[in-house]
Amino acid sequence: MTIVNVLISSLEEWDKLTGKEQINDFKGLIDSILLHLGVISETSIKSKIELLVDLQERIRYLVEEEGIDQDLLVMGLVNFISEKLERTLMRQGQTIVLDEKLISSDKVDLDMKNRLSYSLKELKRDNFYEKATKELDHWRFIVASNFTKGNRARWRKEGFEVVAEDLEEELSQIPKKILDILFDIPIVKLIAKIELEDIKNLSCSEAMDLREVLI
Repeated sequence: MTIVNVLISSLEEWDKLTGKEQINDFKGLIDSILLHLGVISETSIKSKIELLVDLQERIRYLVEEEGIDQDLLVMGLVNFISEKLERTLMRQGQTIVLDEKLISSDKVDLDMKNRLSYSLKELKRDNFYEKATKELDHWRFIVASNFTKGNRARWRKEGFEVVAEDLEEELSQIPKKILDILFDIPIVKLIAKIELEDIKNLSCSEAMDLREVLI
């Protein structure tokens, strides 16, 4: 299991533990995470599962296409969620005023207004603080259980092993005569200059020219 899978399962676990009457609406929470990652999601027409898939895909894109470190990205999201749940406790009065303004405005759709109305009702309840505290405590417990230093180290090691296996497979597809020419060039230096896919198609003379550039 990767750290991304653990994040998704942790969110699902938090959703189950906090029950139906959440102070921090689950879909709203995922929506805020996606927005934090630069994605505007159609929360009103998507299921929880679809939103979690969107989150997985966004993380995958940022890691694979943008080169963001997966561990740092996921742990950043873990902290983002913690801070959001903490802010719920600290900003009860401010949130009430903001929600009331949004409900009376034309800036949000009907589905969002309905969810804001529910949230506003919860904010004004006597047991709001108790429930919000439990939601935060549940998340802290999940984080402490799932995102230990040992687990993170294991996930990193497994990630490196997968990368190494993929690299070995790619190298096995390069003709031996080309590998013999480029054998003493560090692989990191080599792939920084040319894609592995392109190396497969090099002629011997092109490989020699590349070697001259990199040595």
